[in-house]
Amino acid sequence: MYQSAAYDLKFMFTRKPEMVSVRYDVQSFIPPSRQDFLLTDLAGMVSNNESPDTAAFLYCYLCYQTGRTQQLQRTLFDWGRRPSPDPWQAVLNRAWTTGVAK
Repeated sequence: MYQSAAYDLKFMFTRKPEMVSVRYDVQSFIPPSRQDFLLTDLAGMVSNNESPDTAAFLYCYLCYQTGRTQQLQRTLFDWGRRPSPDPWQAVLNRAWTTGVAK
């Protein structure tokens, strides 16, 4: 399901780049307990190198949507340091951290 979710978001962002920086009221469709589960699961996948680009993409998306700025910045930084960084890392870094206090 993570692969499908990442594919759908990337497809939408490719077709409508202005949607990258849109924020939603995540609380209205993902309960906090589910958000916590997803963030924990995705963070584990990133650290265990299980689909690290997909997991990092979705983890960063959830962090962005829920206002977890420090986690977002740290994960984007680490993701960008991987041996073969995913091109989406640079796109999301520009869209989600430009102008954010570091």
